[in-house]
Amino acid sequence: MVGPAQREIKEGIVKWISKSDKNNSFCLTENDKIWYKHQEENIEDLIAAGDEVKVGFELEGTTRVIYSIEIVKKGVKQAETGQGNKKEGWEDEIIAFKDLLNRAHEDGLWGISAQVIPELTNMKEEYATFKASVTMRVKIADYKGGIKHDEFTFKTYEAHGDATQKNCQSTMIKPHFLRMAETRAVARALRWATNNAKVTDVETGDVNDVD
Repeated sequence: MVGPAQREIKEGIVKWISKSDKNNSFCLTENDKIWYKHQEENIEDLIAAGDEVKVGFELEGTTRVIYSIEIVKKGVKQAETGQGNKKEGWEDEIIAFKDLLNRAHEDGLWGISAQVIPELTNMKEEYATFKASVTMRVKIADYKGGIKHDEFTFKTYEAHGDATQKNCQSTMIKPHFLRMAETRAVARALRWATNNAKVTDVETGDVNDVD
């Protein structure tokens, strides 16, 4: 017999909001790897980035499902989010690859594959191109006899990534442009899979390491 869901309350400042057909959630500045999901109302109608909120949620497995949300303070300044007086610009449109990968795992990442494209790769001339595929396990609700049953389907997203010694800014990465091309392809496929429009740090070339 399954006991009642555990209820908790958390206060913090909203960092990011994710809204799409499968995402209706937000994270706090304290920990942007933990997301709180609203199953009914449009989260964008309730809060905005920078709001200080008190959120009540239930733990359903690893998912934090919101049952109440209260705005403690509207529109907290960037300085209060730990970003000081930093002006909004290109940096605000970048997401770290590791954070994107963590988000994909939370959303049901099932598999990643990547293949080099030979006709667009030349090791002597130091350029490479990869095609990556990301498969997500997506939960769908199916009602049989008036009873809700959770069923799953799989969706695959594809993208390409390229790299040369010239567009890898870090001197540590330049010799490893082949791996950077693969990572960029995976990053772009993960963006499509998680409905994330922000460019990743690996796509800008401004990173010092690559797996």
